[in-house]
Amino acid sequence: MDDSAAVRARLLALLGDLPGAQLYEACDAEEGLALARARSVEAVILDLNMPGKSGLAILGPLKGFAAPPVVFVLTGDPTEQHRRNCLALGADAFLDKAHDFDRVVELLRARLPRDVV
Repeated sequence: MDDSAAVRARLLALLGDLPGAQLYEACDAEEGLALARARSVEAVILDLNMPGKSGLAILGPLKGFAAPPVVFVLTGDPTEQHRRNCLALGADAFLDKAHDFDRVVELLRARLPRDVV
């Protein structure tokens, strides 16, 4: 979930080669939360700064699903306070868009079952 079409396109390009991956994109938190719930997704890549609700506002609800997805926060605002808040709400990783973008695939492979990635 990211409000930037360029970021979503870059993520889709990175993740598009994962075997068996079904990829969905959302441009705001509400749309993303509804999509994650409807599709029972295995993983979510979540931006913090989006129109309407922030990614932080839906992190708790995502992790509250009966089968919660792996959630990686990928943000351009990687403050220590945001990191602590996200990890306290259950984020599985907190990543800086400027430095960690390419680690997303590696981290997904490490966190998800082999038949998913």
